[in-house]
Order: sequence, then C-alpha cells, then structure tokens
Amino acid sequence: MIYTSYFGNKILKPYPICIARYCPKYAPMPIYRRLCPTEKILNLYKSRKINERKYAEIYINDILAKLNPNDVVNEIKETLKVTDFTFCCYEKSSDFCHRHIVKEWINKYADYQVLELTSPYRVYNSDFCLEFFKD
Repeated sequence: MIYTSYFGNKILKPYPICIARYCPKYAPMPIYRRLCPTEKILNLYKSRKINERKYAEIYINDILAKLNPNDVVNEIKETLKVTDFTFCCYEKSSDFCHRHIVKEWINKYADYQVLELTSPYRVYNSDFCLEFFKD
C-alpha cells in the first residue's frame, strides 16, 4: 500500500520517503527528488503570488506531466526493495500540500491506491485537485 503523511505525524509507517526539497534533521529518510516541487513554485506560493489552485496547475504541468505514475511507484519499490511506503512532506494532513496532488495523480492514473495517514487532524479536502486530472 502507498500512503502520504507529514514529517511530524507519529505514524510514519510504512517506509517513509521524503518528497520535499529537504528532509528535516529529526526525520532522516530517502528523498525522491522527481516529485519535489521546484524552488520557483515554492517561492511563488510562500510569497502569496500564487494560490493553491495555481500552485497545483504549475506543479502538475512542470513536474507530474513529465512523469508516469506507475513508473514512479515501480522505481521506488525496485530501488528501495519495499512494497509499501509513505510519501512525506512538511504540511499537516489538514493543510494544502503537493503530496495531496501526488496522491490524486497516482489514484487516477496508476494501478495503485494512495491513502493519507491521518492523525487527530482533519484531512485536507483535495477534491479540487481532481479537476486537473479529468480525461
């Protein structure tokens, strides 16, 4: 099974994989750089020059459109010799994060299902991300 979560979540099982640009020192783990957002998109978002919808659009066009979700999952499984893993980033389950976009992308286009590992926090409603993956 494939999951998504955030670094501060105590439930980082199974095998955590960072998809942020940098991994926190308190949670060392492998980084899968192909799914990391670019510095440009992060700066635009953090400076509030773009909103979540525009972030998602840029992330999908600049990152995900160049990848095949089945190839991504298979590469991780083969390279790390794991069957189950968790994509990790900084934002809590209730906050906007590119990992929610990755989750919807894999669920829509790959032969795998991805679930958010939740904690007591509300899970972010990523339904708006689905509109980017219409056929």
